[in-house]
Amino acid sequence: MILKTNASEFWQIIQAGAEAYEKEHPDLVKLSIKGPPGETFYEEQLNMLTTDLSVDSYDG
Repeated sequence: MILKTNASEFWQIIQAGAEAYEKEHPDLVKLSIKGPPGETFYEEQLNMLTTDLSVDSYDG
């Protein structure tokens, strides 16, 4: 899961919800959560997404 940022309270709430779902459904979900330090770090966001898509396998 690549968040828009890890520094925002809103995105921390989104992360907590995703982690709660993962805990309730460990057979369905395995999360790896990351995000840049700010919402305007567009290049860093794009690099995270591009790197993860080229290396990992995603369902979702």
